[in-house]
Amino acid sequence: MKKFFITFFIIISCVGYLNAQNDITISREFKLFTNRNAQGYTKPLFTTLGQSFNTSLMNTSYVVNDWSFGLDISAMGMFIPDNQLTFDAQLPDMFGNQSITDIAYFKDGVLIRNKNVGQTIQQPTIYGGIATPIFAAPQNTSYPDSMYKTLTYMEGNNVSFMSGLPVLQFVVGMPTRTQVRLRFITLPIDNSSLYYFNFGINQNIDKMLNLFDKKSPQSLSLTAAYALINRNSGVNINSLGLGLNYSYKTDLGITFYAGAMYENLSGNLKAVRDTVGSTGKIVDSPYNEIRQGNDLTFDISSFTNYRITCGFSFEVGPIEFHFDAAYASQPQINFGGTIWFFKPEEFEFELPPINPPEMKANKLLLARSPFNPEIPIQTAQLAMQQERVFNINAKVNAFGKVNEIEYNLEKIKIEEFASRQMRPIMPYIFFDDNSAEIPQRYKVYNNPSEVANYKFSS
Repeated sequence: MKKFFITFFIIISCVGYLNAQNDITISREFKLFTNRNAQGYTKPLFTTLGQSFNTSLMNTSYVVNDWSFGLDISAMGMFIPDNQLTFDAQLPDMFGNQSITDIAYFKDGVLIRNKNVGQTIQQPTIYGGIATPIFAAPQNTSYPDSMYKTLTYMEGNNVSFMSGLPVLQFVVGMPTRTQVRLRFITLPIDNSSLYYFNFGINQNIDKMLNLFDKKSPQSLSLTAAYALINRNSGVNINSLGLGLNYSYKTDLGITFYAGAMYENLSGNLKAVRDTVGSTGKIVDSPYNEIRQGNDLTFDISSFTNYRITCGFSFEVGPIEFHFDAAYASQPQINFGGTIWFFKPEEFEFELPPINPPEMKANKLLLARSPFNPEIPIQTAQLAMQQERVFNINAKVNAFGKVNEIEYNLEKIKIEEFASRQMRPIMPYIFFDDNSAEIPQRYKVYNNPSEVANYKFSS
């Protein structure tokens, strides 16, 4: 993590200073950088930055249909592939003209002379190793001495594994099965500020579209993210990510998730070139744009456009831990945890269909209508209730529950055991096997007057 900050701010602040107009000014040691070479040298670093933006956007596709709030803290690291340790550096225009200057350099113990040198030379990126200097000898004195200067390039940092930008974000769940993730930080730099803003949204879609059974442990969601690093002058970086995610929650409470994402990083970095050194002379350089003092301006890009992520998460009390790995131009690992301050559980159940009650129509029931004034209404209602027949078609299933998801149980364990506890049986009625009729051994009072005159001693 520390390594990332050191390397990143070497580009936007540590290597330069800010003048009164809040412009980024490149110090004299950066006279080696042309716009094209600066872009190639820093591209792996901005790839790491872009992948950091689109990491820890989701730990599960299942989102509770209610309000929730948490704080996610994650750390990540990227493995730097060999093809991002070097780039094709641009050579000065005159270095390809043997009648003006003769050049040579050592590569892997071999001396390469002018006739075998093209318009580019392989040099280390910011994650690479030792740079290769190019030695120049004048062949035509009519050109300035700066054309013949021996040329060196910026060294790399010998990095094979790079810490990504750490994640500290708020997580808010909504009743629309939407989860929002927000990161924001501002760093004051002289008279201006550098802003970092990241907004991610994870929308569950399987419940909306009824793709799976309501009790299914599977979930599907869409993810979108936008990130911005901006300074009033000099730094403007944008990132956009769009993805589709799938998760499966097991009976043990572990959720496995996987997703594919498209991501794009763009923007630009601009700095005023310090053309005058301590002696007051124009900086010598075989590069024309440096000699003329042109501003250093280059577009920001990334090697990564697609990634595939796989991982798992599990809950321990109020903390949901997660670990995942992503295949991208810089393969990465990510781990962390979300502290849930408020996350209600969701219960979903479906009652079996019940047919409406059917009334058994007979002469006695029709004669005892509530509209007959000769019969008290309580008596008529009691008679109707006694003559009511319910036809219920029901299906009984057994389910077990882990957190907010239910699962089918294939077996129910029935145990018999002896107990010496005593319980009164008067409030209970014991029916015969496979019968819903009250057995003859019970005395039934059908007449309300008998019920009113009932005494325990009788």
